[in-house]
Amino acid sequence: MHQEIADEDRFEMPAAWLRALPVLRAAAKPAEDAVEKAARRYAQEAAWFEAMFSSSGSDPELVKEGRAHREGSPSPLGAAVEIAVGWHHTMVDVLVDACVTEHGLPFAARAVVELGCVNPHYMQAGSRRYDAALRRTTDYRTYHVWETAARVRDLLAAVDEETRQRTVEALAGLRDSVERRIVVSYLVPEERVWVDECCDGPIPNDSLLRRMLLLSLYRPEQIARIGEGARLGWNGWNLQLLATLANRLGPAVGSLLEDAFDGAYGSDGHRDVAGWAAELPTDDAFRLLLKKGGDRNVRPALLDAMNRYPRRALRLLSAAAAGDSEHASLSRMLLPLHVVTHPELTKKMLPALPEASAAVVAPLLKRGERDAEAPAEALPALLATPPWTRKRTSRKARVARDVPGAPQAEVAWKPGEQEAWAATVVNETPWWREHDWSREIQRMQQGRWRGDIRAARLFVTGPEDVVRPLLDAFAPEHV
Repeated sequence: MHQEIADEDRFEMPAAWLRALPVLRAAAKPAEDAVEKAARRYAQEAAWFEAMFSSSGSDPELVKEGRAHREGSPSPLGAAVEIAVGWHHTMVDVLVDACVTEHGLPFAARAVVELGCVNPHYMQAGSRRYDAALRRTTDYRTYHVWETAARVRDLLAAVDEETRQRTVEALAGLRDSVERRIVVSYLVPEERVWVDECCDGPIPNDSLLRRMLLLSLYRPEQIARIGEGARLGWNGWNLQLLATLANRLGPAVGSLLEDAFDGAYGSDGHRDVAGWAAELPTDDAFRLLLKKGGDRNVRPALLDAMNRYPRRALRLLSAAAAGDSEHASLSRMLLPLHVVTHPELTKKMLPALPEASAAVVAPLLKRGERDAEAPAEALPALLATPPWTRKRTSRKARVARDVPGAPQAEVAWKPGEQEAWAATVVNETPWWREHDWSREIQRMQQGRWRGDIRAARLFVTGPEDVVRPLLDAFAPEHV
């Protein structure tokens, strides 16, 4: 439990938040071996590039730009095609760094913006990819944009002013849609007029674009201008993001934490967000804790915030207790505890409270006045000498002579259940029919494999005379 804070409106970044801040990338520069690694990756995917380019479902302009770029006539759109088709989630920085090294940061920044209109569509069954088509997206697509833009932003933070200005000039002509304007502002957040324009315009319903816009803000007031909260989606928040925003915008980020709470996964996530709210000296953060206080994972953080900010707690708890909101009952339960804990503060603040709040608080002050303590001889014997203060009579423990045997496992079917189960039609995918199970069967026969999700398909589709003897070795808990 934290101690009361003298100035309840003063915010200092907690040590854990400071540790969570991204490392400053003042010396960020492209990796020296990026071009070599990217070339090797693209060479490995040469057949896949050709499948995309030769598909009848591919967009002619994207094919033209992609081919030209790979054949030595570079363009930002062609580079976007190359990165998207050759994409691998472990090589994002490598592909971006190679583009920067070969063509410069202004070029690479434009390629990142263009990535949103490139969709290398395909289907996959097992390790086989098919139905390739290089499509132009109808809506801006951020799948390839977020990580590549983050890398370019890091690199831009380390360049000289002349390079940064050339990048700004290169990006100016790409700000032709709401989505592109947000990506551009994320890349060059120093262009504050552009950031203001994004805040004043419509905000797309895309969690990654909203994240990029949040990370572009430079004044606390802009949070309210965004409108309906962050809406970063399921598990969209983490401590690094919150710490980054708090470091830029201050405690006003507390108004965004309800989105973080509603999108958090499970009790650990709710506990984390509640802990973040307790660190922020704002009414919004405290109201969130009060609103979610019925959750057992939130209650400790709410009590912590009451102890840290007793003035704020008295003001907001009494206002809620006097009303009929959904958390009024919780406020009425917590307010007496708070008044008893802080009687002098309550007396001092009582005249300044609104009339309705004061009417709730005043009777609680009288309730806190203790009656004289009763003498021990006036207490009932059960209270004066409770059972645990007397010596107990010991008895010999009873021990069972025979250990009961464990029941034997058996399979039992309801009437007609086995027949219905056996007649179930299984929807096969192509790789089921094409897969050779001999390796898995041999490993299970040798006791070297107990099964995973594939084993279920083996027993469903395999020859009965082969798979039935393997059932004893199969461990369904692994499926």
